Amino acid sequence: MTHGTFPRQPRAGTVDNAARTRAHADLGYVGVECATASGTWFEVAQFTAASRARAMRDRLNSVFASPAADLEFVHMTRLRSSDRYAVVWPTVKWVPDDSVTTSIGDCPAGTPYTTSERLYKSSPLLTIAEVTKDDTTRYGIPAHRVAFLWANNVRFAMHGWNATKDAMPVPIAGGTVPLLPEATDWTFDPVKRAATYYGYGECQPNFTVANGEIFHTMDLLVAVPGDALGQARWARNQWVKIAYGGRVTRARLVDVCGCTHLDLSRGLATYLGFPGSGKVTVSTP
Repeated sequence: MTHGTFPRQPRAGTVDNAARTRAHADLGYVGVECATASGTWFEVAQFTAASRARAMRDRLNSVFASPAADLEFVHMTRLRSSDRYAVVWPTVKWVPDDSVTTSIGDCPAGTPYTTSERLYKSSPLLTIAEVTKDDTTRYGIPAHRVAFLWANNVRFAMHGWNATKDAMPVPIAGGTVPLLPEATDWTFDPVKRAATYYGYGECQPNFTVANGEIFHTMDLLVAVPGDALGQARWARNQWVKIAYGGRVTRARLVDVCGCTHLDLSRGLATYLGFPGSGKVTVSTP
């Protein structure tokens, strides 16, 4: 597959990104697999209905075939239309001439930060797969965990920008995406806490978050207050429920904010309709 005049996907020397289905009649499911950089296949999702497996395969292949597709932004979210958790792609494309810039964040004076993609412009959302009751039954875990698992599996298999961070001299994490770290459920009393959001084009000093995984700004993520380090309540790798303005979703504590409040990922703030400042409620998922 070709990817336009700005070939970030796939990187040089690797096979094309692709998806296929594989039936496992003896196990009662049809798997969706994605090609890895070496040409092997990695299972990213399982479905009891073959039609749903084929649908996810076809949508992934349509993303892979899109010229200059920015695969970094394949992510998990909660859909406002159905309130289901899902794996989506916001149709983000690379901009070859680096003409898309933002002044958000602590950038050097007089030098707007170059983002190289149109993430910050309105674009339609392509749903790759929604999590249903059949999926939670098959996996034996809640819907938000299934969606995070699928998204991370897809990103692990893909060998594009998110796998290499090839704007840097040396690919981060050896050119791979670490698999999703195990996370436990938050078990503390509800807390209402001031919050902001980040991952919206500012000059990020790191490509990874505090728990070691690559930062995906559109995932449902939370950075904990920097002054609360060492408190079990704010330990990383915990699932929480976040509420704001009548909207509620599950998210993970993964990062540490250089501040005294919570910092929400752009994806979490977008779902909640969070304007950038205010208080959110954190509770057991």
